[in-house]
Parts: sequence; C-alpha cells; structure tokens
Amino acid sequence: PSFFITRKRLISPGYEWAIFRGPSKALADGTLVEQMRLCLTENGEKTWRDITPFSMPAHWIETVFFMDPLHGWLFVSDALREDPNARFYLLSTADSGKNWQTQEFQGMPYHLMEDMFPTGISFADLQHGWILWHWHMMNSSRDSLLRTVDGGKNWTLQFTNPDSKGFFDCMAFWNSDQGIALGDPVNGKFELIVTEDGGKNWKPLPRDKIPPAVEGEGAFAASGSCITVEGKNQAWFVTGGKAARVFHSIDRGETWQVTETPIASGRTRGNDSSGIFSVAFRDANYGVIVGGDYKNPRDGNANVAFTDDGGANWKVSRISPQSYFSAVAFTSRHDNGVLAVGSIRVAYTEDFRKERWAKYMELNLNAVSFFPTGDALAVGPNGTIVHFATMR
Repeated sequence: PSFFITRKRLISPGYEWAIFRGPSKALADGTLVEQMRLCLTENGEKTWRDITPFSMPAHWIETVFFMDPLHGWLFVSDALREDPNARFYLLSTADSGKNWQTQEFQGMPYHLMEDMFPTGISFADLQHGWILWHWHMMNSSRDSLLRTVDGGKNWTLQFTNPDSKGFFDCMAFWNSDQGIALGDPVNGKFELIVTEDGGKNWKPLPRDKIPPAVEGEGAFAASGSCITVEGKNQAWFVTGGKAARVFHSIDRGETWQVTETPIASGRTRGNDSSGIFSVAFRDANYGVIVGGDYKNPRDGNANVAFTDDGGANWKVSRISPQSYFSAVAFTSRHDNGVLAVGSIRVAYTEDFRKERWAKYMELNLNAVSFFPTGDALAVGPNGTIVHFATMR
C-alpha cells in the first residue's frame, strides 16, 4: 500500500524519525482506521526502518519525541482526536525502537478536559519531560502542560490557561530557570506569564503595566519567534494584524513600552494576515524584525526593519528582494549576519543594512535556529528539515 510522510524530525545528523500514514484498514469489528507507522532513518533518509511497536495498544499516533538516536517516547490513542472516550498510552524505548515499554495514561488525575488531546511531548533528559494538551472548539481553546521527573511514570499539572479565549503563541528563556510566554490579547491586553523555576510554576504579569492592544492586533505563532530575550532582564515581542508594533521590557516583563514600526500592518494593507512575525536581537542594541503578508508572500513592501538603539526606533531595511518572512535569526552575537526564512524564499546577508542579500533561494520554510558553530536548522511544511552549513 501507498504511504506518505505526515511528520518528521531530525534527531541528530543522519538520524530522523517520521510518521507515515497509509490507506485505511478494517479492524476486527469492522471499524475503518488509518494505518500509521513510525519509522527511523540512520543514513540521512536513504533507507527507513519501521520501528512501530509490534503490540502497540492503539492505532493513532499523536506525538513523538526522540532525545537521541536511542531514547524516544511515543504517545498514541485508540480514537480520533477530541473523542471523549479515547484512551491514551505512553510508550518509551531505550534501543532505537527495537523494544518498547507501555503504560496507559489517565488524564483524570490532572483535571484535563475530557476531549483534550496531546499536541507535543519533549524530554530534557531521561527523567524530565513535558506533555502539552490542547482543547479547541469554535472560538475557544485551552492548553494544559504536564511535567514528569521520573521518565513518564508520574505526571504533575504545571499550568492550565485559565481563559478559554486565550492562545499562547511563543516563549523564550533568559536562562534555565527564568522564562516568559506570550499569548494573544484577552479583554484588550496581551497575556504574559513568567516562570522562575524552569517552568514548574507560572504566574501572570501585572496587566496594568501592559499597554493596551489595538483592536484586531495579535501575535503570529508561525515560527515561535514572536518573542525574544537578551541579557538578564530585557524582552521584546512583536505584533501583527491591525498593528505592527514592538513591545519592550527592561525589567523582565514588569513594565512595558510599545513602539510603532514601519513594517506594513493589516491596517495598511486592508487585511488581518500582515504584520511582524519574528524578532531577533544580537545584543541589547542591535535587532531585526521581519514579516509581511502570509497570504500574499510576494508582496515585498516594508517586510524587514532594524534597530540600533534597543528598539526605540526602527528603520526599514533597503535590502532586496523582500518578501514575506516568518522567522529571522542572527548568525552569531558578534556580527550583523542574519538568515530569514519564509514560505517562498530563504535569504542570508552578512549585514542586514546592505541593499542586496548575499544569498537567497526559493524554499518554503517556517522557522530557523542557529547553533553556536554557525550552522542553522530550518523547518517547513510536510516535515521539511534543512541544514545550512556555516554561513560565512
């Protein structure tokens, strides 16, 4: 039968996992279910090995995470998403999928809503991990984050978004303990929460210190880079929709200042699909923002801007060609080189103040991140992963 890849992720150079989906098949009771297989490559996708657990207790693969080529976790359910009667199972392997340990996951002890489903799982080491659960209906949604400190045997609820109208877009950490997360406006103010203990506990920041949002203003979650931090206390987040602004805090989110930018917003373009999508800072002074109109990605009007005074003022970059960019990152903390990615183009420059990109190519990518070595990884739709060698 014909199978196709629905998701894949790089584990380490040459190693990737992928979820393959195939035609439906009938169960013993006549129920038709889609075939799903978890596969691993150890040679850069030249060949794939099926590592789906032979006795997997359910057919629907919800989410997967491999910490390294040996250790992985697999979350499965026996029904389609949002089925209130679905049963969930957490499987783990320590030998690249040759053998799996299985345990049923019970959501009731964690006060999860009955039709929540897991959207992501991640482990920092063999003991410490997290599962994000999501519920969505019409214009309401809710997320709950669970944490384990014993490899998945037991879980504790870390955070539940208390407002069903809320939606968290992105997060950033100053260090291993202190972090901040940004959510779309609720009742006219952006939601901001902070942690002081590595995500064990979160608390909302004072709403009276956050400037009001413009009606129709929000944050874009496309790349997870709509917020960034620098040093010990500074943070910036960017907005889109009916406004294209930069919010800046110098005291770890206790107070905020907001600045207009020359990036074209939805108010200028007459839509809700435009604005700033990503922000990056090299240090406390030099920063760059990118965006555009994701529904009209070839519109190159004012999609890149930079600052040299910490975000107090922003100037449109003269660099060309411009197009919609969903993410941007500095190549290092020591120069002005940036790499920007979007749905039609990837572009690199050694100095964002120049008039032409040094390199650009036609690729559809959503997010990008640099390693200290100067290499970068970018991801896109349908499991696309691109490794950029040292850009210099």
